[in-house]
Amino acid sequence: MKLSVHQLESGDPSLELYRISNEYLQLVFLPSVGGRLLSLQIAGKELLWINPDFFDRKFRALKPRLSWATLDGTFASWANVGGSKTWPAPQGENAGQWAGPPDPVLDAGEWTFESTWLPIEKVQQVIMASPNDARTGLQVKREFRIPATGSSFFEHTTFTNASHRNVRWSLWEVCQIDTFAARDGATDSAVEVAVASNHPPIELARYAGAVRPTIADGIARVPIEPGVAKFGFPHSTGEIKWRGPAGTSLALKTTVDEGAEYPDHGSRIEVWAQSPVSYALNELSGFHPNAWLVELEVLSPLHTIEPGGCAGLDIQWSAHTTGTP
Repeated sequence: MKLSVHQLESGDPSLELYRISNEYLQLVFLPSVGGRLLSLQIAGKELLWINPDFFDRKFRALKPRLSWATLDGTFASWANVGGSKTWPAPQGENAGQWAGPPDPVLDAGEWTFESTWLPIEKVQQVIMASPNDARTGLQVKREFRIPATGSSFFEHTTFTNASHRNVRWSLWEVCQIDTFAARDGATDSAVEVAVASNHPPIELARYAGAVRPTIADGIARVPIEPGVAKFGFPHSTGEIKWRGPAGTSLALKTTVDEGAEYPDHGSRIEVWAQSPVSYALNELSGFHPNAWLVELEVLSPLHTIEPGGCAGLDIQWSAHTTGTP
């Protein structure tokens, strides 16, 4: 069965949306804002966080793009529309670090979009590609392969050095999940990270609350609790899963390189945990957390990429809900 690509009407011609569906999955892509996978539904149940300030549940734009804040380098000017995106790591303001978000090219730039049916593999291929970014030296390409049937799909991301200098980056997938229905420990929902030891994760940042991961039987568990914090998992075996309410789940899995160097003190997987707080965070240049969400973050090793060279990251996505494989 050949899959079809439908362009959705967002109400804003600068915000083009493309939907691809099989019997279980529906994916909606937003190439014009950083090459995002904006929505992922399993049997009609949304798995990703979509910022309700920007889109309604029918993917109609609530804020014309011309009315978005002007990017000034602060978090307060970031249009965090949600979904999943690919960024370069490590993050920061120093040389060799990515200063976004916000970022006018890789996070907010207009990426290209193309989709092709591959009859032999029986998959719909989607490729989104960024403009060349002078600051990082990168051109980023995200390739998705969605099968005609099933509840899993594949992503291959490529960093190409479009500059005339060597650059060193990790490919960093950042997938935002809506945790509103699981807030305050009302369910057994949590983020689960497969780990090879009982060493605690690294607390990369804490801004509010007391979110505390636990580890048992090869699984590190980050509960859904009030707070804003980030954790790194140097001992991850490469799989992270959101275990949501009503039997839903989403897993991202990659292959780790045991001998390679990873960013953020060796973190192969990272988790950002967030609940609403009543104030903007001065430490993050005015970023004001106002939603319940977590980020499932998958990182590649750090790659030194010569001019014209490439580095890649492969991720297998698997969604599940009651009644699906």
